Amino acid sequence: MKYKFAYSTNAYTNFSSSEAIERISRLGFDGVEILADAPHILPNKIKDYEIDALKSVIESYSLAISNINANTAEGLESIISQDSTNRRKRIDYIKRCIYIANKLCSKNISISVEQRSSTCSDSEAYDILLASLKEILTSAEQYNIKIGIEYEPGFYIDNADKLLRIIADISHPLLGANLDIGHSAVAGDDIGLTIEPLADKIWNIHLEDIKGGVHNHLIPGEGDINFRSLRTVLDRVGYSGFITLELYPYKNNPDEAGRKGLEYIRNIFC
Repeated sequence: MKYKFAYSTNAYTNFSSSEAIERISRLGFDGVEILADAPHILPNKIKDYEIDALKSVIESYSLAISNINANTAEGLESIISQDSTNRRKRIDYIKRCIYIANKLCSKNISISVEQRSSTCSDSEAYDILLASLKEILTSAEQYNIKIGIEYEPGFYIDNADKLLRIIADISHPLLGANLDIGHSAVAGDDIGLTIEPLADKIWNIHLEDIKGGVHNHLIPGEGDINFRSLRTVLDRVGYSGFITLELYPYKNNPDEAGRKGLEYIRNIFC
């Protein structure tokens, strides 16, 4: 099986989106993940002509888009916020990311579900989450854009079981996973038991290494993750999406980190 490799621009926050794309192309990646946050795309501010210009840059380097990373959005509240005004800001941001994904020809975006407030019960948070996701998916249907939930250490959705539950309860063809392998390691989730039940619901994979169970994104090969076992599981389920390096801690040397990471994973997956 031939695997496709991408690099997230969130490692290039010292560069413009165009500069990041050029550098990622020079490193030899097949695709690029675009950060939907400063300094790359500000969804609520970017104009259509700017989106078109960015698409032209990406196409000029013959790169595909692995994902639109809508996990961050500094200053925006969670989609499970009890405050409807704040929640609306986040939902509208995600809807705008869906629109941008369609314009850029990305098949999917990734989102996360931050921690609930201390005044919000688990059941209330879950009900709010269901309602928010149903609204988001209605927008996604308009453009046939897949929504991948990324579970994150310390967040409301922070492990594979919670992710599988929400995917099953919503039961929508466009809802799946943006599976971060490092987050799985931090959560203590078995790679095989995580990937196999998701199988055809994984829209994109984030890849980094983890050492000692600490949530610190490392270059693959510098931590404890058994990437050969990961390859075996991905082969078994027939995964055909992108494997996207997410190395945002290396913003001061993103080219070196990307080069090392790509060389390592090519030795494993090719």
